Amino acid sequence: MDDDRARLPEQRVITDLAALKVMANPLRVRLLQLLADRASSVKELAAQLGEGQTKLYRHIEQMAHHGFIEVVRTRTEGGPEQRCYRATARSFVLDTSIFHDDEPSLGEVLSFVFDTTRADIRARVRDGTIDLGRRAPQPRSLLARRCLLHLDSAQADHYYRTLAQLAVDVADGTADEDARQGYALAVAFYPTEPEAT
Repeated sequence: MDDDRARLPEQRVITDLAALKVMANPLRVRLLQLLADRASSVKELAAQLGEGQTKLYRHIEQMAHHGFIEVVRTRTEGGPEQRCYRATARSFVLDTSIFHDDEPSLGEVLSFVFDTTRADIRARVRDGTIDLGRRAPQPRSLLARRCLLHLDSAQADHYYRTLAQLAVDVADGTADEDARQGYALAVAFYPTEPEAT
């Protein structure tokens, strides 16, 4: 286990829309996943992702500016100094105070959760991480469902609490630090009709 990983805080709260916009990019989400596992230089990340270093530097700069990653050490290996970056937390959660009724902020939140999830799933299918021939709960399968329910307020409260606890459990799911398979969870539970009066 990377020594830096042991020192990572469990979570960081995203408190502003500008930071949320920075992470509404699938490549940045992937970089954050990699940097939560271990500190790496841009050169190492470029090799791992098959991307150009120049392209990654722009993304790294934005992520560092908004506090998602930080420099944990520098090193020289017979050449220019290389900075090793690390995620600043194991998971990131949205502060509900950034949710507003206005369309632009709602659009940013939805993009962060769903557009990045869609792009990440597509990329994981392309690279073979997700095998669409498998069915949950088999390893490497995709579990994706949409259903519409009619619930009374007690039932809705039960599902809100259950899903909120599931999200906490998944975010805290760091019991096996040496586990090598990463997983993602995106959840939405919301009313589809105005409340009956």
